[in-house]
Amino acid sequence: MSIGGFIQQYFINPVIYPHTEVYNIYNTPVYGLIFAVAVFAVYKLLKKMEVPIDRSFFLATLPYILLASVFRVLRDADILTSNVFVSPLIYLAVFAITITALLASIAVQKFLGAHYYIPMGAAGGFILAFFAIKLMIIHPIAIVQILGITALAGGIIYLLHKFSSKKLFTPINCFILLAAMFDASSTFVGVEFYSAVEKHVLPNFLIAHLGGAWIMFPLKFFVILLALWAIDNSETDTFFTNFLKFAILTITLGPGARNTLRLAMGT
Repeated sequence: MSIGGFIQQYFINPVIYPHTEVYNIYNTPVYGLIFAVAVFAVYKLLKKMEVPIDRSFFLATLPYILLASVFRVLRDADILTSNVFVSPLIYLAVFAITITALLASIAVQKFLGAHYYIPMGAAGGFILAFFAIKLMIIHPIAIVQILGITALAGGIIYLLHKFSSKKLFTPINCFILLAAMFDASSTFVGVEFYSAVEKHVLPNFLIAHLGGAWIMFPLKFFVILLALWAIDNSETDTFFTNFLKFAILTITLGPGARNTLRLAMGT
């Protein structure tokens, strides 16, 4: 196979034909590397802009994380037809929307005195609602199943917060773990009850060779917990540690919401 044919088959075709296999053993590590570079670039940008990575930032950016999921599901349902809404281009599109909202909100804060996260969160919520009304839910029971399992996992996480290490199971860490369990629940319900197929290479391999999608729960819980422990025990500044946690939240909550909506829409 020529280089051009290789690129066409493993990188271009998954974008042009999103209903086929999106991820493969070749584009997955490349996308991972691009994501790592992009995370570092965003970190440097926010650092330069002196935007605090705190609870307000998490809440202000939450609609934009969910927006990426809504965009992708609408594209899967052919309600949105542009390939801009296919991975990895969708992340560039949502980043452009998010950074534009952030810059505009900082300008509002500078000239009007309102905290930036208020107009940013409001703008994100409006955009999210505008596109969310286009969703056509035909399997609401899927949402109930996923949220129910997530709630059970959340109860366990709450008990760990109350009776285990307060240093590790902090409120923000527990929220990130809950997002990870939401992601795991969406995969489990989709694979076990709706004949969905995991599109990411490693999870698909583990599900196929370890007897089912249940493996997503311990895998995501312990991997994320280990990452949070390493972050909290690093000697880096609070800004960087909080930013890393924000990145983890993005890659857990976003896919979980996408999977849930996809099942609910029957796409």
